Amino acid sequence: MCRAFPPLAEDVAVLLLQLGRVCLSQECTAAPPQLGFSANQLEKCTASMDSQGLLERLPTNSALCRAIHKSFADLCDSAVLNRTIY
Repeated sequence: MCRAFPPLAEDVAVLLLQLGRVCLSQECTAAPPQLGFSANQLEKCTASMDSQGLLERLPTNSALCRAIHKSFADLCDSAVLNRTIY
């Protein structure tokens, strides 16, 4: 969406940050800490397991948090690479 409407990039970034905070706080209150997976554990597991098997083992919010993280990283990359500043 930010490629079609570049001025919305700031609003989308704020929305992703808020959604990420909500997702993280919900994950922290819903599950004990030992059930979560760190980023390093996910990378190690990904090499030895197919992605479908990994997603089935993850708590549901972890997949959402990863999607938010990826979207925010993509937004930042496109904003940095874009020479036109609004």
